[in-house]
Amino acid sequence: MASVDTTAAINKLTEEIKKMAKAQGAGFPEPKATDQGKVLMVDEEGNWILAAIPSQLPAVEATDEGKVLMVDSTGAWVADDLPSDDTPGT
Repeated sequence: MASVDTTAAINKLTEEIKKMAKAQGAGFPEPKATDQGKVLMVDEEGNWILAAIPSQLPAVEATDEGKVLMVDSTGAWVADDLPSDDTPGT
């Protein structure tokens, strides 16, 4: 009987939290089956959304074999060959 009471209490608490969040304009989106693999994020306007985690790394291609991940002069991640030992500043 105690587990039923605990489950009911948790469900009630969850509903109260949802009500408070909506009252403050911070409502959480309702997930759907099509949202599988998505995470809760904040958009540019400060709203909660369900979205895929953006990729931070470059796409890997067969031509990248033997290359390393490094930052280029613009601050972007790139797959490139290691600089040679005769490169100034190394």
